[in-house]
Amino acid sequence: MLLENHILSVQQLAFSPLKTVFEDEINEWERKLKLTQEVLILWMEVQRDWMYLEPIFTSEDINVQLPVETRKYNAMERNWRRIMKNAYENPYIMKICPDQSLLESLQECQSLLEVVQKGLSNYVEVKRKIFPRFYFLSDDELLEILAQAKKVQAVQPHLRKCFENIQEVRFEEDLQITRMYSAEREEVMLHPPMYPLRSVEYWLGDLETVMRNTLRKMIEDALSVVKEIPRKVWVYMWPGQVALCCGQAYWTAQVENGILTKTLSNYYQELLGHVRYGSMNRYKNHKLKYYAVSMYPKCYYIPKCFTLEKMDDLRELVRGPQTEIQRLTLEAVITIEVHARDVLYKLLQEKVSNVNDFNWISQLRYYWVNDDLKVRAVNAEFPYGYEYLGNTGRLVITPLTDRCYLTLTGALHLKFGGAPAGPAGTGKTETTKDLAKAFAIQCVVFNCSDQLDFMSMGKFFKGLAR
Repeated sequence: MLLENHILSVQQLAFSPLKTVFEDEINEWERKLKLTQEVLILWMEVQRDWMYLEPIFTSEDINVQLPVETRKYNAMERNWRRIMKNAYENPYIMKICPDQSLLESLQECQSLLEVVQKGLSNYVEVKRKIFPRFYFLSDDELLEILAQAKKVQAVQPHLRKCFENIQEVRFEEDLQITRMYSAEREEVMLHPPMYPLRSVEYWLGDLETVMRNTLRKMIEDALSVVKEIPRKVWVYMWPGQVALCCGQAYWTAQVENGILTKTLSNYYQELLGHVRYGSMNRYKNHKLKYYAVSMYPKCYYIPKCFTLEKMDDLRELVRGPQTEIQRLTLEAVITIEVHARDVLYKLLQEKVSNVNDFNWISQLRYYWVNDDLKVRAVNAEFPYGYEYLGNTGRLVITPLTDRCYLTLTGALHLKFGGAPAGPAGTGKTETTKDLAKAFAIQCVVFNCSDQLDFMSMGKFFKGLAR
């Protein structure tokens, strides 16, 4: 501020009709002050870039992998330290700053820093291509990971940024990775365990593969015993995510079996007949099945393979003692089971007798086909992503949720995107995140601001495409 005031004062003097005697002195001062201003602006820019790069190039890993950039950075730093030493010894602006050679030195430093930053960007881009989840991390976060790549445990704080819900992994004494933990502290044993071999971007890719293989194997094992083991025992045997998706796959299979063997429509007729000729003939027919269910909660008219007995089992578990993890699992499972019960009632009400009836195919349905889990909605089919989601809650499914899912899955099937629109706070983002949970894929949320430029957007799309 003082410098700008002085420049303005000198310029005003230059316009004075009485300047003749002092003209050379005034011009010299103006030149010095403007040069000082130029030097100080450049000095601050160089200092800011140096402060950003200095901790990066103190890392041995970066120095080994970027030898050319390291040499240029070291040359710049020698020049920079000489300038700073000189300033420290002569802390007077008008002695140091109005110096053309200082300006040239700072310009040289800046050009070297630009070359170094370009090399660093190319280096980061190569790492991102190998492990595409790095596209969703900022350059600073990624460089922090790469700068301490030799210490594999140093990656732990950044795992949550790369995966949906891996908070940390367990390293044994020989550095073998044997377990993963969610933010809720749910523990999952990796199948098979793995070693963090090669550089960080490679072993994180291996961890992603092992995570998916582990969940696929657990889902296969859970589905193989779901019929034999009582529900109240089975639901605690698996991580929350596995219990949830296997429960939905089993329910889908049972409902389709019921429709194909005509048991649904037959049971509906029997249920209706039982109530109509019983003591409830004063109620309108379209309400009968709900009253029947509330009066006969274990009524043999609803097939045992469906939801009522399962709900009773879960209700008993909720009333008993549970750990925090078990409570979270039950919350999510009951949320989905209640929706499954409502869907079943609707199928009974509409007398569905064909597996291609829209009332049925419009639901999210899970199928275990050729040792792989598929999610279907109407004519769209998606592979289950096997992203570890931990033991997080699920949204209560309303008719609006169903419509959003139907529209978004239809768009994805046609290779389009979807953009839920509506007032703030109505659940657009949460619904989209919940659909990602249903598909078990990573969901990344970015809040856009005016600082978001086309380069940042390009980075997001590169990451999505890869």
